[in-house]
Formats: sequence, C-alpha cells, structure tokens
Amino acid sequence: MRIARVGEVGKERAAVISGEKVIFVDSIISDWSRSELESGALQKVARTDLSSLPAESLGASRIGAPIHNPTKVICVGLNYLGHIKEANAETPKEPIIFMKAPDSVVGPNDDIVIPPASDATDYEVELAMITFWDIQLARM
Repeated sequence: MRIARVGEVGKERAAVISGEKVIFVDSIISDWSRSELESGALQKVARTDLSSLPAESLGASRIGAPIHNPTKVICVGLNYLGHIKEANAETPKEPIIFMKAPDSVVGPNDDIVIPPASDATDYEVELAMITFWDIQLARM
C-alpha cells in the first residue's frame, strides 16, 4: 500500500495511491500520523473496500509529506557505490547512520527551506521509505 497525504499545505487529506489514482481514506482514518498508525490505520484501510471512496487522478493535487508530524528521520549515508564514487569517498566498513530534523520531510515537489545560517545543504534523496510494524509484536 502506498500511503499519501494530498492537498494544499496544512489541508492535506489521508490517501492511498493505486496505479494512477489517489483514493482518499480520510473517512476511515483522520490522517497518516503516529497515533493513527499505532492504532492500526494500515490494517483499517487495508480491510476497506476502497472502490466507493472519493478519488482523483494522480497529479491533480499537491502530494505532501506522507506522514503528519513525523517524530524522527533516520538516514543511511554512502549506501550505494554510485554515490560513493561521486563523492570520491571510500566504501564504509559499517553503515553511516545519522538523523535529520523531522520537518525535513516534505512533499516530492515542495520547496526545500534552507536555514539562513546554513553553509551546506544536501537536497538529494535517492530512496525514501517508511516502514511500520505491528506495535504489539514490537513490544513483545
């Protein structure tokens, strides 16, 4: 399931993307947020017949950040050979793990806000993936 939040900034609606269609699921869940996901939002949406829900063509409206107010962004650096060669770096022996500010997550066509005192900004993302697991299983 490809989750999405679609609409104007601050007015995004929870949705899923299926092929070239955006299906709005905000009648089932309030938003794609941590609390909704912990309460089984993925399962609720997956159990629902989406054919009767409002939909629009993909690209008809702005696609926002997929999660409302993410709590953390964990990144892996120098994780593929093309980037390592491009950076003229050595292949790391262990993964390079770092964090970004949660508000660094934006929609695919949104502006990137560069802080005024920034002297180096990396705008590049090759792959962004959001994964969740059953909270009950994770607590065992």
